[in-house]
Amino acid sequence: MKYGNLTFGQMEALVNILGGDEALRQILSREVEVVLVDSSQTLIDKYGRRIPKNIQNEVVDDDRNYRIFNPEDFYYSVPLGHVDILLKKTGLEPNEFETKSTDLFSKLQADPRLKNLLKGPFLPICIPQIRVNEYGYCHALKEVFLPAVERAYKSMFKGPFYNNLPSEVTEVKIMEESRQEKLIAAMADGPVVGIYFPAALQGFSILAAREQMSSLPEGFVLSGALDIATAIVMYIDILCRDKMTPGLDCAANAWQDRNERMRSFTFYAGGMWSAGKQGCIPIADGVHDNEMAFYRRDLNAISKTSGGLLYLG
Repeated sequence: MKYGNLTFGQMEALVNILGGDEALRQILSREVEVVLVDSSQTLIDKYGRRIPKNIQNEVVDDDRNYRIFNPEDFYYSVPLGHVDILLKKTGLEPNEFETKSTDLFSKLQADPRLKNLLKGPFLPICIPQIRVNEYGYCHALKEVFLPAVERAYKSMFKGPFYNNLPSEVTEVKIMEESRQEKLIAAMADGPVVGIYFPAALQGFSILAAREQMSSLPEGFVLSGALDIATAIVMYIDILCRDKMTPGLDCAANAWQDRNERMRSFTFYAGGMWSAGKQGCIPIADGVHDNEMAFYRRDLNAISKTSGGLLYLG
């Protein structure tokens, strides 16, 4: 026997790694091809979080007590129905939404560098057609998307939604490295289906979240306020569950305060900040469990918040 030194246990382990009896049969019959991949090239860890390799800006360990759980069924009528009611008609039927989402899942699953994303939380979303550049990103956020989040939150939870978008904010920038312009352009042409990974960058500072985009394939966009708001509207029960849900950083966005300091935004469902008229004041977990807010955000790394990735394929 050519490989006589292999024990039965090693051979069994190898078959399991290849995918079991049927996968072995397909390999032996040349129906499928085996490609060896250098695991050091994997971009995502076993929890679905981006591996922070060669990142110059601040990254801290993610606090895994703060987690997001996938729904049991993505393709029932409620998610698209929420968008239709709270934003605008998407123009997509549930079966079309499912087909487009499944195609995106298949592409990710086939890429060994990225398939670990599917080990973390992931949510297929549909962003409605809207021409943002006709009246500005800030206007779309203030007049369309934040009110939709508020209506969605109040439709399911008893607590208040605090819109802490400062009055001085008249311009919300889209950072070039985020690739958000690609999403904005696609939204002008029709509804956009993507897979949102809300916890892929948990513990990354805003600057680190932007920095890591340079090593991701072009099919990825760094999430900003509009796609995150859409995800919240679709999955309000998942993304606003309670105080142990991570904050959702809008790392693609920036604005300048009165002191000319660059800042960003985050959505948070209770427990980390007090949402008062004076801004965001850190408080003990659990004090404001039944509330949600859209907050101004400094650029530092926080273990309880996460930038998101949107996969458009």
